[in-house]
Amino acid sequence: MNGYKIMAESYRKLIERQDPTVDYSGFDRKIKILDFLGDCVEDDIYELYNSSAFNEITMRVCKCAMRNAGIDEDTISNAMREVNRIHDTTADIKELFDDKNRDNEAEMQGRRRTGRLL
Repeated sequence: MNGYKIMAESYRKLIERQDPTVDYSGFDRKIKILDFLGDCVEDDIYELYNSSAFNEITMRVCKCAMRNAGIDEDTISNAMREVNRIHDTTADIKELFDDKNRDNEAEMQGRRRTGRLL
């Protein structure tokens, strides 16, 4: 049983308890989504991400993390442009995890340090 299935089962158990202090609205929807994700294999999860369904969420999480880390707004803007570029130019997000891309990422890091990228 994976983490998604465990979470779905936890919601089911909570519903069974019928605790009057718990608002159960939306639990059925959450269980349905978690069950769906629990049935997905790794490639399915990548395909969901490739659909661009999560691009806006990714952008907001990145921006929030950078602000919380105290990164200046110019650097945040540059990084957000890069995240947008990656979303726009990467046909398969799984490509970001292969060895060749890690080599390219190391090169990009060097270009960022020298200012040639931005």
